[in-house]
Amino acid sequence: MTNLVSNQQKLSKRASFIRGKTAEKNVTYSKIKKGSKFLSNTVDFNPCFFLAAVATEGLQNARNKTVALVSAISKECRSKNEKFRDSEFDLQKDPKNCIFSLDDNEFDATKVPNGVARVTSIFENPKFYSDGVNHNDIRQGADGDCWFLSALSIASNIPKVIENLCVARDEEVGVYGFIFFRDNEWVPVIIDDQLFVYFDKLQNAPPLIKNFFVGREKMYDKLIAGSNRLHFSKCRDSNETWLPLIEKAFAKANGDYNCIEGGQTGEGVENLTGGIMSQIFIGDILSKERFWNEELRYCNADRLFAVQNMSLATNDEHQGLIHYHAYGILKTCEIKGKRFLLIKNPWGESEWKGAWSDGDANWDSEWIQLLDHKFGDDGAFWQEYDDFLKSWTSIDKIQLFDNSWTLVSNWLEISPSFPSSYGDAVFKLEIKTATKACISLSQSDAFRSTTCDAFLEPGIYDIIVMVKYELNSSPSIKSLLQSTEAHDIKKFTSTASSYEFSRSKASNYVPFDIVGIGRKLLESNGQVKVSKSKVTKGVRTTKNIPKKSATVSDNENCSTEGEGEIIKVATQHDLSLNEIEETDEIKINKQFGHPTVVIGLRVYTKDKEMELTGLHGDQCENLEILEHANVPEANEIHLFGC
Repeated sequence: MTNLVSNQQKLSKRASFIRGKTAEKNVTYSKIKKGSKFLSNTVDFNPCFFLAAVATEGLQNARNKTVALVSAISKECRSKNEKFRDSEFDLQKDPKNCIFSLDDNEFDATKVPNGVARVTSIFENPKFYSDGVNHNDIRQGADGDCWFLSALSIASNIPKVIENLCVARDEEVGVYGFIFFRDNEWVPVIIDDQLFVYFDKLQNAPPLIKNFFVGREKMYDKLIAGSNRLHFSKCRDSNETWLPLIEKAFAKANGDYNCIEGGQTGEGVENLTGGIMSQIFIGDILSKERFWNEELRYCNADRLFAVQNMSLATNDEHQGLIHYHAYGILKTCEIKGKRFLLIKNPWGESEWKGAWSDGDANWDSEWIQLLDHKFGDDGAFWQEYDDFLKSWTSIDKIQLFDNSWTLVSNWLEISPSFPSSYGDAVFKLEIKTATKACISLSQSDAFRSTTCDAFLEPGIYDIIVMVKYELNSSPSIKSLLQSTEAHDIKKFTSTASSYEFSRSKASNYVPFDIVGIGRKLLESNGQVKVSKSKVTKGVRTTKNIPKKSATVSDNENCSTEGEGEIIKVATQHDLSLNEIEETDEIKINKQFGHPTVVIGLRVYTKDKEMELTGLHGDQCENLEILEHANVPEANEIHLFGC
């Protein structure tokens, strides 16, 4: 069962990831039972460059496409003697849409950085990598993306993983091509080298700073040189550039910088490696001994880990550890009968203050050498296993895969039943050879998934899905269109295109031109900004709205707060109910008024001949297995997770 965020809500949220540090996490449940046989294509792994990381058949295609795009841009720019400017994500010309999302209610100018500059203007001697990628490179900036930076720290422990995400670049022209793993495929992202900075010029600084540095311009230039000048994330080396650029590419992939504020570290690692994340609550671990021996001791081998403390305590930190903050596990080791974990705060500072912290009495010359410990407030610290178990509430585990594994996947767009019950979708999995299996049920384009590990004997298995509704405060398509201003048309189009692309992976996908209809609505209004209105005799009238602006009609099936509201473009008068026709606006409501969701099942096994297919809607109605779907049986495997 996966909780539902409808298509209507998802578009306004972004065609991307869940935003906000307190965003709801959906609980996902599924049952696996034996059933009948259907056929599906399989994809054998063919790792091109990742060690112990997922490689799908689309990886090389994404790499080739990225290289071709960067090469074409580089060639064109050099022929014109100009640097590359990314019209889709232009920090200088369109900072608002690069920072804020469509559903941000008010534009806050104080959140806009003070300037924009190119890499060659910011850094005296820019280098993409100074000495490869290391967790010590990472320093968090003004964006609340600690989860993503922790993901980078963790993934950097696997050689060349981060380095190979930047597939191609021309640093002189200022064009960079990255790839990220999203919804079971590798996606190219092209950016230019513009970055947000603090006060690009002294004359633009606040009066207090400007007055202080009058006559001290060289001192000011030195203080804000290189990485220190960057508004968002930066490398420790003042001339290293890979971190702010990969952060920018990730922001573009998700729509804007606001969209990567708040998230789960394990899911960030998924985007960087193609692995599968599962969340483990420390209180649910039965044997702490087994968990060390069977899980943590394999850190950086075929799995990676992150931790967080989601305590409900009112204080923000305990013994130096920040609540609701993402940390990465860099290393685990067992020495002289003691078990240790090396943990990193992406801030690059603020560390654990308990046992084995810097300055603790446990440190002597022998232990310093054994653990290769470096003193200093760099955000990295050691904990013993017992302290670790007491300090954190949950662990993100990211399972990585090499070419000995085979992947099958299937995606469906479904309209879930109400009240919720099993059978919204059924996936049929045939296993030919006994094998270990990693099974992941996900919601497309969202951080909503659950994973389980199992050992499957040969046979036919039914994975029975229930989708659960949940309340969600995201604006509807109607309210989103009403609040979208004319200059946001490009943003709306980009968001809607990305959203529609996420739907297209469903095997039962039916195209819907939300982009074209949305653009028509926005452009026909000239300015699409609805002012205060009132309801009179069942008809909504609007005040101070120019000709051809949006008017909403109310009736008993159409309220100002609920689903299914009708948007009508008025000419010179308000519309009565009998004047409403089958317009594009109504089509939008018909499409999105009944929530749908795209869900996908990914199965990784050692069985190269396994087969998977998906059933939905009427195809599920007569399945005998659904008669007992809500009754527990001995041969069931349940997927529970956040």
